[in-house]
Amino acid sequence: MGMTSAVKLRSIVENAENVLAIELLAAAEALEHRRPLKGGAGVERAYGTVRKYVEAVAGRPRPRARHCRDRDSNSRRRIR
Repeated sequence: MGMTSAVKLRSIVENAENVLAIELLAAAEALEHRRPLKGGAGVERAYGTVRKYVEAVAGRPRPRARHCRDRDSNSRRRIR
């Protein structure tokens, strides 16, 4: 049972890391939309750390996901 618990714990920790990374990216993007306002010292330090590794997405056009494009083209066909 100990090994099973260890494997499950590893999975939980990896999932938590992914969730925290997504939250940090979302928070950094939210700060992009709030500029020229500034956050507190800790917030700006965290923002700088995130931006050291990942560039901003705000203001750049992003390609739509394939399933969204497919859904839109199917709905247009039905409307016509």
